[in-house]
Amino acid sequence: MSRRSRLFQPLIFVCVLSAPLLMDTQLVRACMPSFERAVFTHVPRPDLPLERFAGGRLGILEPTYARSYLVVAYRVLNGRPLDAGEVTETTELWRGRLNWVTSDSKPTIDPVDTWLERRRRVVQDAPIIAINVHHRLGPYDVYEDCLKGAFRAASGTLDRLTATFGVSSPTARAWVLAQDAVFMACSGTWPAPAPLPAGSPPAAVADRAYQIAAALFYAQDFDGAATRFRQIAADPSSPWRTIAPYLVARTLIRKGTLTAGEGQVNRAALTEAQAQLRSVMDDPAQGAYHRAAADLIRFVRFRLDPVERAKELANALVSPAQGDPWASMLDDYTLLLNKFSDVRVDRFKDIPEAASSSPLGDWVMTMQATDQAAFEHAWSRWQSSHAVAWLVAAISKSSGADPRSARLREAAATLTRDSPAFLTASFHSARLAIGAGDLSRAQADLDRLIAIPDMPGSARNQLLALRLRVAATFDEWLGFAMRTPVTSTDDIDASEMPEFDPASARLLKLKDARMFDTDVTQSFNMALPLSYWGKASASPVLNDRLRRDVAVAGWTRAVLTGNDAVALQLAPVASRLSPALSNDLAAYVRSAPATRRLAAITTMLRFPGMTPVLAPGLERESAIGRIDAYRDNWWCTDPDQSGGPVASNGASPRFVDDAGRAAAQAERTRLDALGDGPRYLASQAIALARQFPDDPRAPEILSLAVRATRYGCGLTSMGDVSKRAFDVLHSRYPKSEWARKTPYWYGDR
Repeated sequence: MSRRSRLFQPLIFVCVLSAPLLMDTQLVRACMPSFERAVFTHVPRPDLPLERFAGGRLGILEPTYARSYLVVAYRVLNGRPLDAGEVTETTELWRGRLNWVTSDSKPTIDPVDTWLERRRRVVQDAPIIAINVHHRLGPYDVYEDCLKGAFRAASGTLDRLTATFGVSSPTARAWVLAQDAVFMACSGTWPAPAPLPAGSPPAAVADRAYQIAAALFYAQDFDGAATRFRQIAADPSSPWRTIAPYLVARTLIRKGTLTAGEGQVNRAALTEAQAQLRSVMDDPAQGAYHRAAADLIRFVRFRLDPVERAKELANALVSPAQGDPWASMLDDYTLLLNKFSDVRVDRFKDIPEAASSSPLGDWVMTMQATDQAAFEHAWSRWQSSHAVAWLVAAISKSSGADPRSARLREAAATLTRDSPAFLTASFHSARLAIGAGDLSRAQADLDRLIAIPDMPGSARNQLLALRLRVAATFDEWLGFAMRTPVTSTDDIDASEMPEFDPASARLLKLKDARMFDTDVTQSFNMALPLSYWGKASASPVLNDRLRRDVAVAGWTRAVLTGNDAVALQLAPVASRLSPALSNDLAAYVRSAPATRRLAAITTMLRFPGMTPVLAPGLERESAIGRIDAYRDNWWCTDPDQSGGPVASNGASPRFVDDAGRAAAQAERTRLDALGDGPRYLASQAIALARQFPDDPRAPEILSLAVRATRYGCGLTSMGDVSKRAFDVLHSRYPKSEWARKTPYWYGDR
């Protein structure tokens, strides 16, 4: 869990308590802070543009990808790439699922707004009605009752009436007021429009009959609505007779899905709806509704027999140009997989048979499972089929210690660069080589892969991270430590979509966007002794921003662990690369050994952005000398960064010798013992003020210490040390400027 995440758990909890019924994403986002973060390798989906993945450029496949991406990968790996039309359809499906709106997206016009504008022209004296398109089923469940098509149809009908009778005609006005009642029924308000009196024009009577049927439909009187629509279908004079049979089916579907209880369906109603839809499909006169009817047939079959439908879809999805539109089948199939099982199944034994009963489902679900049983199954499938798709599944789950991994590596070596499996298989082959101790082979293979141009950014970053693990020297290691993020995002829904407004994204404003990912910062924070921090800050391999971060964090770390030699070495570098610190660091360097710690603690308290650890990705949002509004200030005890060996491979970098590992461990132990930064700095300020009572910095550090206990990142109790610093300040320096600036101390949060 990130430091930011821990800091804002209380805030998120407050938001949930204060707004339990908020369902809109934007409302939830407004309730809590959002922070732009760098993404180096996409977890839930491939890199943008998604057309590249749909077109067969798969990069390095991840088991964490959503199932729709894995379905596409399976088809591509089996030698059946999507055609141009299917690529477009599939990308649009993904865009819709991601709620992908970009700054260049064309604005959409809400059909409800269009309807209200049309209505206003006819009934200017009537009050504006409040339209709620959602119908409540119970205390918590709602569904969208009136779809956008209803408002488009209403606007079109009103245009017809006003063109025929005039905007101010009684006919148009009566129809609009009746339509108000129809749309009020969307949220359950009643009564329905009344029938027209005898002698009314036949066209108006037909329109009113349709309005009454629609109101019954929205008000959940499904039997009454179906009866009315059947009557309309039997009326040869009604302009609604052609659409009425289709609406009978829609009414039966609503009845079948809404009246049987939560999670259940009314099979009789859905079976009748399916027969009704087939009669629509068989009637040439209803050709305008054939496509919609076909969509609803799929909808009904999805619910009547989901297991059998999933098998049919799985077979159709791997055979191009068969059956329904490919993206529609992909949509239905992946929804069915999610219906059968959790969105993610880690253990192979938890995969339900309904999800894995087809070759496609078997592969997708096995790819997502991460345990040994999943590997054994993938290995068995590859042994029996020698299919590339199963090679990918098996090699991605294999361990370098398993003797079978050698055969998988041999098979991967036969793939050519134009194979869609090449990057995935080659990446895992190198990973297995490392696991087997064949480091020279892994180095050579990875260097060739990294040299390939125009690969997805996520894949390149994964290759760089793997190559980092086998770097033989520190300079070589630094060369693979810098990675360019594939995007930056402030999302809270795990979609990893980029900033909506690119102009506001900090990542795009950087001339050199290369930065450290988590594996690199973990190595610095946990495995590299301070001697390497000094080398990194002077290395021409790193860009200036990273050298600055290493120098500032390294100086802080050196001071806190009592390594004056490295602190004095890093101070000029940090001063040059971070001009805001130049005066304070120069004072530190000039200080006599006896007062050097006073100068250092003063500097740390003046600059809330100082911390002895490196953070991955984008730097702290607030300037180093400013208090961050969300308490990203100083440092706090971080279980993610303390204790144990470093990095994802569980070992120190190769070039660190035993003495270096011991030094790094000793430094971590000393840092861990300090605890949260604000508490430590406050305790130091109290001790230094007592040691140097006449130093002009004494009242300042006491005041700043109290501030640190208020705005620091620690979540532990600090009331005691805050009060002690406050008491020393006001008892010894009551008339100082710093005492006047510090009227309060801060208790427990």
